[in-house]
Amino acid sequence: MKRTYQAQNRKQQAINTKTRILEATKKLLISFNYNDITVPQIAATAGVSTPTIYSLFKSKLGILKSLLDSATDAEKFSQLVIETKSSATLEEKLAQAAKMTSQIYSAEQNLINTLNGLTGISNELSLIQKELEERRYSRQEEMVKLILGDIKNCNQMELQKARDIFWALTSRNFYQLLVAERLWKAEEFENFLKQILVNIFRK
Repeated sequence: MKRTYQAQNRKQQAINTKTRILEATKKLLISFNYNDITVPQIAATAGVSTPTIYSLFKSKLGILKSLLDSATDAEKFSQLVIETKSSATLEEKLAQAAKMTSQIYSAEQNLINTLNGLTGISNELSLIQKELEERRYSRQEEMVKLILGDIKNCNQMELQKARDIFWALTSRNFYQLLVAERLWKAEEFENFLKQILVNIFRK
C-alpha cells in the first residue's frame, strides 16, 4: 500500500511539474521572441532545474508539442473515444467522430491563434503540426475499421482509401478553413462534417 501511495505521489508531482513548465513557457512566449527563449530561462521561470525539463520534454520543441497536447482535456477526449467505440450504428459512430473532431480543434484554437501570432515560431509550429497529423492518421485506423464494419470483406486498397478520406475530412486544415477563416460556428462545422461522413461511408 505504501509503495502504491508513493508511486501515485511521484506521478502527481511529475504532472504538477509539467504543468508549471508549460505555464512558464506560455508566460515567456507572450513577452519574448521564441528563438530568444532558452531552456534554462524556462526552468528558472518554472522554478525547476534545467535537467528536469530535458528529462520531461527532451527539448524546447518538445515543450511546444506538449502545449498543443495540453489544450485538449485528456479525460474528456478519452470519454469521447469510448462513446464512439460503443455507438451501435454507423450514423452514431460518425456523429461521435464529428463531435470529437470539432471539440478537439475548438479546444486548440485559442492556443494556436496565440502561437501563430508570435515571432520566430512558425517553422517549429509547422513541424509539430505535421507530427501531430501523422500521429492522428496512425491512430485513426481502428476507427475506420469500425466504420467499415467487417474488415474481412474489405481489401487493403479500400481500407487505405477510407483512411485517407477520413483523415482529410477530420483534419485541422479543414476545420481552420471553415471555422477560423470563414467564421463558421463549431456546431455548424460538426453538423456539416457528420453529414459528409454519413454520405460517404453509409453502406
